Amino acid sequence: MRLIVQDNLWFTGPPSYGNYEIDGQTMLPVTPLLGRTDSSDLTVKTQELQWLLRYTGRTGGGLVVAQEWIKPGDLIDRNLGPWIELFQRHAGRARWIVFYDPILAVRQRGLGRAPVDFSRPEVRELWESDLDYLAAKYFDAPRYWRRDRKPVLYVWAVHGLRNFQDAFAAAAARDIYLLADVLGSTVDPGPVSAVTGFTAALPGRLPSDQVYDDFLTDLRGELVAWSRRAAQSGIEFIPAASLQYDDTEFQIALGPDEGNPPMRIVARRRDDLTRLLSLLSDYARSDAIFLGTANGWAEGTTCLPTVRPGRRYRPPRIGSYFFDHLESIRETLFPGVEPYDGPAIVERAPRRRRRRWELLDADFTGRIRVRGEAELTTGRNCRRFLVGAPRRVRIRNRDGRKLRWTPDEG
Repeated sequence: MRLIVQDNLWFTGPPSYGNYEIDGQTMLPVTPLLGRTDSSDLTVKTQELQWLLRYTGRTGGGLVVAQEWIKPGDLIDRNLGPWIELFQRHAGRARWIVFYDPILAVRQRGLGRAPVDFSRPEVRELWESDLDYLAAKYFDAPRYWRRDRKPVLYVWAVHGLRNFQDAFAAAAARDIYLLADVLGSTVDPGPVSAVTGFTAALPGRLPSDQVYDDFLTDLRGELVAWSRRAAQSGIEFIPAASLQYDDTEFQIALGPDEGNPPMRIVARRRDDLTRLLSLLSDYARSDAIFLGTANGWAEGTTCLPTVRPGRRYRPPRIGSYFFDHLESIRETLFPGVEPYDGPAIVERAPRRRRRRWELLDADFTGRIRVRGEAELTTGRNCRRFLVGAPRRVRIRNRDGRKLRWTPDEG
């Protein structure tokens, strides 16, 4: 199984939102375990990546990270470069793709709001220039995910687009594998390679306070319908959903002029998460499912660890789940895959006076102390120690895992 997750390189808010707040009103219903941090903090992004890798297999072979991109030179684009370098160093066999939001791309260029009409020359020109930029800067980057030998571009919210078929056909002619978000609508996706989508992410699509059982019933109906439509069209179908959803703070912050009635689809117990993941797996006709999202979004859709006072499962509002989401992902989608439970040290190339040791698969955000004379170098997937035995090594990772070790103890 391959898990695709949307990640967020603007945790402090996209350019139109400051620190996920509007007039001092927060839009975040959950608190990440690492706190509300700036996405330019690669220490935090490293830890988030390590958590995702740990629960999808140590090599990361089952993970694809979709990183949002809106326009050249903005905060997201600037942060994406350092993140790619981090990803290449630490992600093993994992892959990544660009998550393109044409609605935000048009809005942040001052060309209007949804629905986005691709018959407008300025919108079509924007689409073409963005494809040129992405192809030149990202599509050939190491570990960029390809399907049928084509770079994958995930296009968000096709239901908010108009007259886009010719533009999508032009992208297909460039040998781009278009993955279009369509669930929750009856919009014809046009000439795309694959479809996916999130029922729970469409404002007004589902009633407020919908219980999880009703949500799963509706989701199953969407999965059945789009499985058939995709099969008839000869395109790939990748089932998708958000584990939970609560946009109450987001809609309140937006206010009556822009906001919609709040939606809440909140798990009452861990079994709800497992049932959702099993449902997606049942309808995965290929080797992939899509989860929205990985980290902090205003709708509380994160699958990374969160903290919040009170009970973990406390409908009707979203609660705090620590590692429950990731544990459910591992148990349901990657059964038998051993998680990365902590650092390990192995001996390499013993020498007469000095011995070389390697710390494998470590969280690179951890504190490492070596007592006595030692040499420390960073490798591709490990940290190497050259120590004069006996020496003591202490390691403490950000999520609390510890290791104390001396060469004499083997």
